[in-house]
Amino acid sequence: FPSHDSLDIVLWIKNELAKDEEFVSQLLAESNGDESYAWEAIESAGEKAARAEVLVRFAKLKRIIARGKMDHALAWINDFLQSGKKLVVFAWHRETAVELAGALGAPMIIGGTSIKERDSAVEAFQNDAECRVIVLNIKAGGVGLTLTAGSDVLFCELGWSPGDMEQAEDRVHRIGQADTCTAWYLLGAGTIEEEIYELIESKRRVVGESIDGKSIIDKTLARFISRAKKWNTNDVQR
Repeated sequence: FPSHDSLDIVLWIKNELAKDEEFVSQLLAESNGDESYAWEAIESAGEKAARAEVLVRFAKLKRIIARGKMDHALAWINDFLQSGKKLVVFAWHRETAVELAGALGAPMIIGGTSIKERDSAVEAFQNDAECRVIVLNIKAGGVGLTLTAGSDVLFCELGWSPGDMEQAEDRVHRIGQADTCTAWYLLGAGTIEEEIYELIESKRRVVGESIDGKSIIDKTLARFISRAKKWNTNDVQR
């Protein structure tokens, strides 16, 4: 297989496609023998395949990072719970959520959770004083729930878009919330999580500017302020 350099991956895939006689013959037939059309189709297919390969690698890295910071995440959560406040914890991967909920003895909502179990988990978090934390998968628990018994959200893992994160944050920021809401992002120092976080924040700023018309100067200032809020421990508070 080619080296990890993305350009090498693209070139390798294009070359492999070009050597596939059946694939090339089909393209030539579709284009009435136009070789330039066939090559453009190969280029496009190669780039799409390369992007898919990169996403697969990113997904694997995200899983490794999640496992690597599990102990730190549990320590952070247990320290936070000493404050007496409730906490909503989000993970991206199913196995991360299962491990966190098991270690914390907390109710959990992930893909496949039944409506009855889902309602029971929300009821416990909202009304049981002894239930201090709830663990959710970002996709399965990031929409349609009201968790205003807590005003703090911790992301042990990141989603892929600002929409994923904002929907999840809004589980505590709903009608009936009496406290200031805070979202905490637990990032792996020196890993791709830092870059994914910056990408999400960049997209969030672009969307924000399209809505309220912030200037380029405001955008630059917001970026520096956002970076300044990163703690040395790499816990990020929004």
